[in-house]
Parts: sequence; C-alpha cells; structure tokens
Amino acid sequence: MPETTSSCTSTSTKPGWPELAALAYLALLPLNIQLRGPLFAHDLLVPVLVAAVLRSGRLRDAFRLPGLLLTVFLGLAGLATLCHGLARRDLYELAIFAYMAVVFWFFRTVELDRKRLHWLGLTILTVFCAYAAGQAVLGVHDTYAAYEGTTLGFMAKRFFFTFAHPNLAGSYYVLPVLCIMLAYYAGSGLGICNWLPANCKCQGLTPEWGLRLLLVGVLCVPLLLTVSRHMLISLAVILPFALGPVVGVRRGTVFPASGTVLALVFGLFYLTLLVPFFPLQREFPFFNHATWGMYTIHQVVYGKMILLDLKSFFMGVGRAGVYDLYPQLVNVEGARAILAQYKSEFCMPAFTTYMDAHNEYLNLATAFGVPAMAACYAFWIAAAGAVPRRNRWHGLLCLFVAAVCLASLWDDLLSKRWIWASLGILVGQADRAAAATDKGEGHGS
Repeated sequence: MPETTSSCTSTSTKPGWPELAALAYLALLPLNIQLRGPLFAHDLLVPVLVAAVLRSGRLRDAFRLPGLLLTVFLGLAGLATLCHGLARRDLYELAIFAYMAVVFWFFRTVELDRKRLHWLGLTILTVFCAYAAGQAVLGVHDTYAAYEGTTLGFMAKRFFFTFAHPNLAGSYYVLPVLCIMLAYYAGSGLGICNWLPANCKCQGLTPEWGLRLLLVGVLCVPLLLTVSRHMLISLAVILPFALGPVVGVRRGTVFPASGTVLALVFGLFYLTLLVPFFPLQREFPFFNHATWGMYTIHQVVYGKMILLDLKSFFMGVGRAGVYDLYPQLVNVEGARAILAQYKSEFCMPAFTTYMDAHNEYLNLATAFGVPAMAACYAFWIAAAGAVPRRNRWHGLLCLFVAAVCLASLWDDLLSKRWIWASLGILVGQADRAAAATDKGEGHGS
C-alpha cells in the first residue's frame, strides 16, 4: 500500500509506565552506575520489564517462530547447565541469557515514541562528544594498558566513556545511533520525511541530507575514537541513510549497496584479527602476516574444547569447565611465537592461563553446546527473516542482524544488554508497521 502523509508526522502522547521504564533503562545504560559486582542501576528496573512483558499478553510469541528458537536456546542452555552440575559460573551464564531474553521481549512489546527516542539518542551522543572534547582539551585520555609498548601501542589511547573497555563503548554505540536514525527511516517529521518509502523517487544529494549526514558523522567521532571493530554494527544502521540519496532510495538498490560496503569493512576488520597486521610492511601485501593473529591462540583452545567428545559438542563443557580446561589445551610455544609478533610476551601468563574466546559462537558452544549456540543464532536470523520484504524495516533489520553475526566473530556480543534492546526495538517497529499495513494505514506507521 502506498505511503500516506500521516506517516510523516509523529503524534506524541503522554507516555505510560512501560515507556517511562524503557526510557529510564536506556538513559541509565551508558551511565554504567555499578551497585555491586555485576549489578548496575539499570538492572533494578528488571522487575518492571518483566511486569510489562507479562502485561502485554505476548508470551505466546515465545512458543511460535521466531520466538520459539529463543525459547529452545534457553531450554537447551538450562539442560546443559543442569548436566554440568549447576556450578556457580554456569548458573550465572544461564542467568545472563535469561535476562537478555527479558530485555528483548520488553523492547519488542513496549511501544516507544520515535521522537522521544530521537532526542534521547541525540542527548546521549552529545554527552559522548562533549566528554571526548573535554578529554582532548585537558589532554587526558583513557588508556588500554595491554597495548602499551606493543606494536599496537598507537591504539592504546582510546575512548571508554564510563565503560570498563573501549569495545564495550564501541558495541553500545549502536543503541543511541539507532534511536536517532529510527525517526529518519520512519519518515516521522524530523527532517527527512519519506526518504525511503517504496514508491518514492530519489531526492538526490540535497543540502538537508548533507547536513544531517554531517551531524551523524560528528556524533560518531567518539565511536571512531574507541578504535573498536564493533563500529561495524553502528555502520550497518547508518549506511542506508548515508547511501540512499547516492544510489537511489529504492530498497532494491540501497540495501544491497549497504550490505556490500558492510562486507568490505568486515573483511578488513577480520583480516586484522587473523594476522598480526601491524607493523605495516613496505612490500606486498604490506601487512605483517608472519604468524596467525593473537585471537587465534585462545580461539583454537575453545575449538579443541568443543571437539573433546560428543558430550562437549552437544552440551559444552560449561563456563567452569572452560577455566579448568584452558591451561591444559593451550599451545604454549605457539602462543609465545604469536605474541612475539606484537612485542607482547609479557601477556604470556594471561594467554596461557585463561582468556575469553573473543568469539560469541565459541563462547556459547563451550558453555551450552553447539545445538544451543545454533538455536540462538537461528533466532537472530529468523527474527529478521520473519519480517516480510515489503515491510519498511526488513532491510535495516537484516543489516543489523548481519552486523551482529559478523562482529560475534571477535567478541561475546550477545551478553550485552544494548544489543538485545536494539534488536527488540527494531523488531517492535516491524511488528507495528505490519499491524498498520493490515489495518490499511500504510507501511510506515
């Protein structure tokens, strides 16, 4: 059905308590107010999130596709945890993903006003920019100590904000970026109305588009300062907006073009993981490839754990088991040779005692087994695939899920609250667009 002019406006109403809880949760997330151990201020809102999900009456969606896959994942993870003897670390790992499921279902079911999300995201990123500018003026920078004195020393000074690691800041960034971009993609009267409807002709490189893109670029400067590969996820959200007027806003063009750029950036990022890459060389292929990259040290160990026996493959070894098995399976001499390429021999104790896999596929497979890991990622893929191509959110959702799946090759992304919140927000937008279409209100409501 053609886009209607009503979809270009946003009628804000007084928010109910579920939306207030959602906005409070999103506002508290970047503040990272730690209360005790892994408990943060925003976690205190979890009972409200659970109450909102129960109140929505949408629990039946957890037992039909694609939500059924998430339920299967949690069931398999629970069974594996039981088989591992309910060790404390294993129970904690299971609790994390049960929590992530609550976050997803909450943000999928609560109806959020896009203007409020826009201004919340804009405020958060403005604070990020002010924080980064203040650091630059004062000459004070957060430092990733593990890179000091190594071949990666030029990347030691990075943007952390309140997070304990620059990669946390890098992966979090997609959430405020998404909050800002939703209004543009929905054509809700915030400047680029109807920029991507199915029946729209290309508007070209307008001054307004240029100014908006410049604003988004400035707001993403702190993201670049994280020097985190996780910027790939934010890039997935921004690319259709940036490329739309260049390649034409028809969905058949803009999303394949965005996917191509995303794949090229991923290829470069992944190459820096596979081999030491730095220092750069004067001869072809111009980067250091004397050994495999340092991530392969621990990723090979996790692969060995999965393939120990059939039980390890189907049920994993558990988080407690990972700690026990890691030092037994690591190749000490191979680790020393690789770390020498980075001038990071001082890291040998860490790399030969225990390291996180820096790969969510391996983390999930060792914790809960390969079937559970497959069910989890099948849910993510199905969450995008279940949205019809005619739905205006289909392309953006596919790009976001693809970026998360790719970035999972270098970090444990699916334990991050903001990643599941972003998925819930996007799926919720697609749900409401589909409902509006069924009611004859157009695609973009």
